[in-house]
Amino acid sequence: MEFTNLPWWEAIRKHPGRASAQPVRQGSFPRASAMQLGRATLMLVWHSLRADGRTACLFGITPAVAEVIAAFSLTEMDRILEGRFRHVRPRWEDRPAVWYQLLLAAQSPDLRRARDASLPVLQLVTCELLAARHES
Repeated sequence: MEFTNLPWWEAIRKHPGRASAQPVRQGSFPRASAMQLGRATLMLVWHSLRADGRTACLFGITPAVAEVIAAFSLTEMDRILEGRFRHVRPRWEDRPAVWYQLLLAAQSPDLRRARDASLPVLQLVTCELLAARHES
């Protein structure tokens, strides 16, 4: 949900109930699935950020976007999702190998497999955050 895109979240802060004017790529989730996944994601992020803002990096959220999200109320979060559910997308949707490794690791009792699958994910999140930092 554009967790490194500060202008997108600032537009939401100004008009939380308005649908996004940005075009949405093909292949977005059906509305019901997007709403369910988006609500769970935003609630986890919102609660985590309010408990400790440093958790933003674990979600791949820039500090500035984290401040915007944490300032919303729960009611506003639902309204945001209503207008922007089409922006709920899997991170790294263009990297099926990453998801394949994560799914295999989740099914395995071997903790080394989870560690080995997590390292590339941490590298991707770090690269995204560094890129977003240099863009701003």
